[in-house]
Amino acid sequence: IEPEETAIQPAYDQRSFAVNRDWTPLICPESVESTMTIARKLQLHRAKPQTKDILSVPKSFDNQQWIQVIEGTLKLINNDGSTRILRRGDGIGFNPNHSGFEITSNSNDSDILMFTMM
Repeated sequence: IEPEETAIQPAYDQRSFAVNRDWTPLICPESVESTMTIARKLQLHRAKPQTKDILSVPKSFDNQQWIQVIEGTLKLINNDGSTRILRRGDGIGFNPNHSGFEITSNSNDSDILMFTMM
């Protein structure tokens, strides 16, 4: 991930986060106390859902997104009833305005990142 601007002062930040079963914000372009700041219009969230937990895409996110599975297994259920299984290392891009689906964890060790490109 590269900054949008050139010739800006570099910065470094490292923090520990208590990652929840639902989306936990890690990085955002605005300076928010609970997240790290980035010089790019991008948000990064992480979740560690348990088996059968359903994750929704927050309604405030209306841009291109990418989900990356760090660990575990996810099941995506589309509005038309079709399903897709994502496993460790798998990722999928989508636009929530054009994609209607439900994200369900199929394992107790699921660990997921969600990138939102604004």
